[in-house]
This record gives sequence, structure tokens and C-alpha cells, in this order.
Amino acid sequence: MSQQMQQLFEESGLTSRHEPIDESLVYAALREHYGLDGELQRIDTEKDSTFRLRRDTGDYLVKVSPKDEPLPVVLCQTDVIDWVQSRDPGIPVQSVLRTRDGANHRILHHESGDYLGALRVLEFIPGTMLGEATPSPSQLAQVGAMLGRVDLALQGFAHEGLGRSLVWNIAEFMTLEPLLDYEADPERRAMAEEIFALYRERLEPVRHELRTQVLHGDLSAFNAVVDPDSSQFLTGVIDFGDVQVNPVIFDPAVLFANHLLPAPANPWQASRDMLVGYLEVFALSEDEIRLLAIASLARVALRALVTNWRIVHVPERAEYLRSHAREDWARIENTLNYGIDAGAAHLLTARDLAKPASTNI
Repeated sequence: MSQQMQQLFEESGLTSRHEPIDESLVYAALREHYGLDGELQRIDTEKDSTFRLRRDTGDYLVKVSPKDEPLPVVLCQTDVIDWVQSRDPGIPVQSVLRTRDGANHRILHHESGDYLGALRVLEFIPGTMLGEATPSPSQLAQVGAMLGRVDLALQGFAHEGLGRSLVWNIAEFMTLEPLLDYEADPERRAMAEEIFALYRERLEPVRHELRTQVLHGDLSAFNAVVDPDSSQFLTGVIDFGDVQVNPVIFDPAVLFANHLLPAPANPWQASRDMLVGYLEVFALSEDEIRLLAIASLARVALRALVTNWRIVHVPERAEYLRSHAREDWARIENTLNYGIDAGAAHLLTARDLAKPASTNI
């Protein structure tokens, strides 16, 4: 692994072992600093020690950051929620609960004095994950529109914790080309090589010229809570752990990557429906939409390749890792067979179906 790629994995927290924190320490801190009691239920997540605090009067999500994650990065993930709520109170983010003294976090230490991480308590938003629902085209448009609102709300946000590198950042795609060596299947490797070639030829030369701003960075199918019976449909925008400054198109690209259809049909249909809603809130140019198709496919390939690497290096997490990369190679194959230019052309039809957006390009 190159030094640049090693640094990328380290800053993303993917080279250290997940060390679950003692629940008794979390419970004691919740009682002392938040005045909260209840039943802690551990939730399997990528890096944080995460719990659902079950209470008769309403549940909370409790997170303790890894001890090796820089504190400014952790606090950025909390401060950005306050920013979004101040800019657009109608966006259903998880409100941050304050401690007894008004802070939005609490530093945890072991009795020995060692730093253990930053404790944060958030509103728990019940519902179904988008990836577990079967949304209609109009509901998919609502999801896209909500992401557009989030991107508008994030404009102007600044924070010292925004500067880190992330493996999941589509901007780092070319850095991760050596991960091809972890794919033993020759057909899968060939498909990934084709995507790297597309990115290298069309997106990388213009990446630094694209519009950029702070983005959510990971509105995936498992970071969007929905209620099929609600007129709003998307009832929760959660997990700002990947918030970064990036080209605007990378935010819908993450969303679309999870909705490329793996079956022999038009793989872009669900993405086009979401783009209709997004464009009604946040305008994109024709060139941006064409590049969005490549960025979406790159995100799927990125996740598939990183999953290969992580299963080798963290085999005890293999089941969790596979669960979040399920069907990725089928999505890639179907999308490449359909053709990237045909996919971009299909996405462009969203401009004719969308009402004019309130933003200018």
C-alpha cells in the first residue's frame, strides 16, 4: 500500500481495531451529565461505539467517538447539525441534546485518566431505512428534494474539522486504484478497471474546476429514515460523519450509488426519479449531470473494492461489511452493460420533468 493510501485509510479510521467502550461508563456519564436513565442497546456501526437509549418518554441515539479520532472532526459532525437546523428547521435531522451545563458533547475518560472519546446524545428518529423500503417515483423525488435542501442549508458552513481525508470520498477514487489487487475475480477486476478509466478520462481532468461546497457526504440508503405512510416520506436525515467540502455532484452521486438497479433493466430509473426532486431545489448544469453518472458508478466501485480490503484486514467485521456492499458488483455490471453515456442521457431527462429550481448555476 502506498504511503498516500495508507494515510487515507488511517485518517478514515479503517486501520485501527474497533474497541467497544464499556457500557457502564456510558451509562454513568448519561446519568451524571444529561440526567438520563434507560436501557442501552448497542448498535453495530463502522467506528463509533453507538447505542440506542430506550426510555418510556422517548429514545435517544448515543455515540462515543473512537479515541484516535481528532476531536475537531468529531465536534464538526455535531456542530453541523446545529447549523442545518438554524438554516432550515424543516429538515428532519437528529437534534443534539445538551448536557446539564449546555454543552453539545462530553469528554469521557477512564478512571486511569486516559481519553476514551467524545460522548454525544442525539434525538432518535424511528422508522424504516430507505434501503429497506419500496418507494414510488414520487417518494424518490421527495428524497432527492430533501438532499437538495440539505445542500442548500450547508452553504456557508465552516469548521476546523472539515479538512480530513476520507476513503469514502469520491474525490480520492484514483488514489485507491491499487485496491484492484484485492479483487481476485478477473471479470470483476475488468469492470473496476473500466470505471477507473472512465473517471481518469472524463472526471479527474475537470474535478478541480467543479462547483464545491460543504456536503453531507453520505446520504446513503442507510442514512435516510422514511415513513411510507407519511406525506413527507423522508422523516430523518442522519449521520453527518462524512461531512466534507467536495464537488456538489458528489452528494447526489452517493445517493444514486445505492439505487443503481442490479437487474437487467434501466439501472438509472430510481436515480432519475430522485434527480427530478433534487433539481427542483438545487440546479445542476448539463455537464454536471453527465459527470454525476460517472461519480455515481465510481462510488459503487469504491465501496466494493474497499470492502475487499477490509475483509482481508478486519475479518471479524466481514459480515457487517458484506451487508453494506451487497449487490455492488451486480449494480456495476448492469450499469456498464447499459452504457455510461446512455445513463447520463437518461439522467438528463430529469431536467424536463423538474420544476425550475430556486438556485442558480
